[in-house]
Amino acid sequence: MPDAVLNPLEGYRTLCSYASSPPAGYHDFDAATQTGLNLFALREDLDFTALDEILDKITWALPSLKRIFSAPIIRLRDSGEILPAEAVRVVNSKTLAHISVHSELWSNIKDDNLIPRKLMTIRHEDDYAIYENIIFARTVDTILRFASQNLSALRDMLYANREMRFNLLERENHPSYFLALGKLHTGYLRDYDKYLLPIERCFEKLTVIEHALLPRLSMPVYKKCRKKNTKLALKKTNIFRSHKDYKKLYSLAKYFSDIGLDSLSCSAEEGISEEEYSIFCSMLCVFAAGHFNFKFDRDQTIDFKHINQHASFGEWKLNIRAENGGIMLVVIKDSVYKILLCPTESEPTIEADEVIRVTPNGEDSLRLSIYDIDSFRRIQQMLLRAMIYADASHDFCPFCGKNMAETESGHECGACRTVIERLESPDGVYYRTDIKHFRKPKKIADRRSLEGLYYYRNITEINENGELA
Repeated sequence: MPDAVLNPLEGYRTLCSYASSPPAGYHDFDAATQTGLNLFALREDLDFTALDEILDKITWALPSLKRIFSAPIIRLRDSGEILPAEAVRVVNSKTLAHISVHSELWSNIKDDNLIPRKLMTIRHEDDYAIYENIIFARTVDTILRFASQNLSALRDMLYANREMRFNLLERENHPSYFLALGKLHTGYLRDYDKYLLPIERCFEKLTVIEHALLPRLSMPVYKKCRKKNTKLALKKTNIFRSHKDYKKLYSLAKYFSDIGLDSLSCSAEEGISEEEYSIFCSMLCVFAAGHFNFKFDRDQTIDFKHINQHASFGEWKLNIRAENGGIMLVVIKDSVYKILLCPTESEPTIEADEVIRVTPNGEDSLRLSIYDIDSFRRIQQMLLRAMIYADASHDFCPFCGKNMAETESGHECGACRTVIERLESPDGVYYRTDIKHFRKPKKIADRRSLEGLYYYRNITEINENGELA
């Protein structure tokens, strides 16, 4: 397996090792995050030299792959079909030979002429499922898996670099936000500059490759061969020897086989155990709460394998506890609001106001990953929502702790400009947050960047127009 194939599990295992040591207090945990305990990490095992070599090999074969998509080698298959005589358009010697021995298909014989009731017609079909095209579909799948995994890693790196551009004068971010970033980026900036150009170069190559292949996946040569026998051994057939495009395809498939790329998993973090991921989520919850005004008791020790921690901020109380294979966030003030995070496959059997599935890749779930710099902010977003729903008076700002003033539409904080509105819908009453006088840029790259622009202060969804729902 080449070095360019990522092994992202080491960061999780380091956290698991820390959790296996004797329990310590919050301040010990906080100090550890400033030294060797990383809740955010770069995939430093990514070898850009090896990645460049693989991408250059794919780019070299890419024109041939595009031509195979549009003009593949196919096999013509003849199949006989019995149809009513009036529906038959093609009649040949096979049709006459067939009707001569099948009297049940005759309608009548008149004046020495045979009148058929049904005839066999020959249908010519294009058969794409030849060995070489099956290898082609398998190779395309390998490229797309590899591109998807590495694009995700490089995109995280580029996004993290943008997030590190501090503006200490901005009022929108949480007061402890930059402190949290500093701890998460321990040792990060030291070597990042030398990686920035290779990251951008590889990202551009991967984007070109993905954009060249994805629009062509509806072509029949790929659709009809993709689910065929994917365990076929690679062998050099006559077509692979003689056809110029298939010759390059064979060279690429052989290269993938030699370096082990064809066995690459689609998910970069697929090998992480449920225990390792649950420990990471527990640590992230404590870290996020500790950098969102909540104060933990100095005398409390933290067992991240069976977490049960209490914290407070003003009149808000927070309990983070392990429950039914998940992590329950309980916020108490005038009422109780519960959010259950589910980092495992098991179905929750307890009730909560919100049940949120979390995974490292974010597929049909909320993404919490050691390689995503925004993970802790997503938990802070949950805490903000729980604090608002557990509060009846809204006298104090849950974001900065200052006094809030009552307005016609709700409540407003003069210090951090947080706006809380109480709205009604057919489904019931709900709250909406905003930032007063906040101007959103016209061009938004993606949803992730959009939530970053709102500083994760939105407790409702963002609609397709980029506006708070």
